[in-house]
Amino acid sequence: MKKSILFIALVLLFACENKGKKVVKEPIETEEVAEAKVENVMIKGTVFSANDSTPLASALIILPGTTTGTISTTNGEFQISIPEGSKKILFAMDGYEKSVAEISPNRENKIYLMPKSN
Repeated sequence: MKKSILFIALVLLFACENKGKKVVKEPIETEEVAEAKVENVMIKGTVFSANDSTPLASALIILPGTTTGTISTTNGEFQISIPEGSKKILFAMDGYEKSVAEISPNRENKIYLMPKSN
């Protein structure tokens, strides 16, 4: 509350000081900054049950800290495009323990999820 009142007071003070003064807006010169382009890599793999090695359909695959994700197919297969250099992906499925696994773009990734114990 005190911060809000202080902010409002500063805005009013600034407005009163500039009353009647002509404000000239000129374009600000900026240097062009080259943006670093991040390349994405395609990660492929299959999610299995650790109990019996059956493929898990509809497993959730997420790049941690982002909204990038996908789900596995009926055969447990997935593919996800992630920024190059990313090394870990989160795997989750109802009835199974979550797992963060290290992945590689250069091979078929096989992920095994442990069933939750009751």
